[in-house]
Amino acid sequence: MLIALACSGGGGDGGPTQPPKDKAEIQITTPTTTIAVGEAFRFSVQAKDAAGNFVIDGAGATFTTDRTAILLIEGDRAVVGQAPGVAHVMGKIGNATTSVAITVVSPSPFELTVFPDSDVPLTLQRAASRAIARWRRVIRSNVGPSVDVRSTDDLCGSLPAGSTVPIAGIRIRLRLVPNLGVPAAGGPCVVRTETGLALTGLVSFNTANPFINDQAYADRTMIHEIGHVLGIGTWWFTPIGRKYYPDTALSDPYFNGPSAVAGFLAVGGAGYLGRKVPVEVPGGTAAPGSHWRGSVVGPTLEVMQSGPRVSQFTVNALADMGWSVDPSSADIYALPTPTVASLQVASPPRLGDEVLQASTSVSAKGMMTSILPARRRP
Repeated sequence: MLIALACSGGGGDGGPTQPPKDKAEIQITTPTTTIAVGEAFRFSVQAKDAAGNFVIDGAGATFTTDRTAILLIEGDRAVVGQAPGVAHVMGKIGNATTSVAITVVSPSPFELTVFPDSDVPLTLQRAASRAIARWRRVIRSNVGPSVDVRSTDDLCGSLPAGSTVPIAGIRIRLRLVPNLGVPAAGGPCVVRTETGLALTGLVSFNTANPFINDQAYADRTMIHEIGHVLGIGTWWFTPIGRKYYPDTALSDPYFNGPSAVAGFLAVGGAGYLGRKVPVEVPGGTAAPGSHWRGSVVGPTLEVMQSGPRVSQFTVNALADMGWSVDPSSADIYALPTPTVASLQVASPPRLGDEVLQASTSVSAKGMMTSILPARRRP
């Protein structure tokens, strides 16, 4: 994480005529210093007031940006990229000020599109746009040529009825579902026969989910569920992906794609004595087999909806799957100690999701094959 710390001035010769020293301090912590146009992240704050007392969540501090055409700050401390360039997030409390430079980049040519149903609230639509921008900063291009997909082959309903649509990237339907059983769900629907990677996908939210109008929750959950569409926790159950997922009994599941393992080692995984990269076990913090193991990696975005980080091993795992990725797009993250990881994944609400598996594959020549899903697990 990037931390910017500043203390206020003060002092003098310490004589009796000098006013009390202003002891204000402010520290801004960001998960990254680079975002794409349309992407958003939230920063955290630690601060002391003029008397040197800690203030909860930086209460009383103010935040601005020096170039609003490039970067905006919303009321819930969401930093949103507006246009390519460099701008600063600036914080102030008392006489103490600090700033963090953020670079905003253009999104990649990767064609990732979300089509919301008409009743989807604006919070989820906004979250979908931000999640698209985030994943387009990770994935740099489409995985193959355009493929014609018929609406009758897409059981998730992401295509207009009666249509045949050429798809080069991924089309995702976003919907609300009464009595879904879990707060949210996501995964691929139609995949490429040659690679097992998605052409269409589905993200669903439970209408009874009390958090769907909370923008922070919507943002992190949307990135998480679209990650399942991209293949995180889903691709390794395909016939192609099983080469990197040998333990299907879930006794000690792990994903051993070489790039993912290298990414895991790079963030401190060398000290983990188990098989790498560890995947969630039954009784863990998330659906077993479909998320990284929360007791080891802490709150990454792939450990349910609790975490704020897209880790290096997640970016690298997408490369193992066949996506063209930007390795530098991972968030600032280091593997926590086991004690810290357990505390981190236990502290946010443990809101489960359901991971969906593809039902159809389509080849580059347009040949459709029905797939018996390897697994559909809540």
